[in-house]
Amino acid sequence: MRVLGPDHPHTLATRGNLARWRGEAGDPASAATACADLLTDQVRVLGPDHPHTLTTRNRLIFWRGKAGEATRVEHPAAAQAIESAK
Repeated sequence: MRVLGPDHPHTLATRGNLARWRGEAGDPASAATACADLLTDQVRVLGPDHPHTLTTRNRLIFWRGKAGEATRVEHPAAAQAIESAK
């Protein structure tokens, strides 16, 4: 039996899928929280410009918007993404 660690790319991808399905199941606030937690780890492990990291930034902003928190940006990486888009 092979066990993947918490920083393995497949583990990170699974966390992203779980965050997405939390939102799809009707809990956008929980999805946003999960994305924020995941984003921190992805930036550390994969880097800030990795495609999966960028996808998580997008999903974080999306789920925060669905949760009614469209103007709230706490994560530095998400704030940087928003500033870069301006």
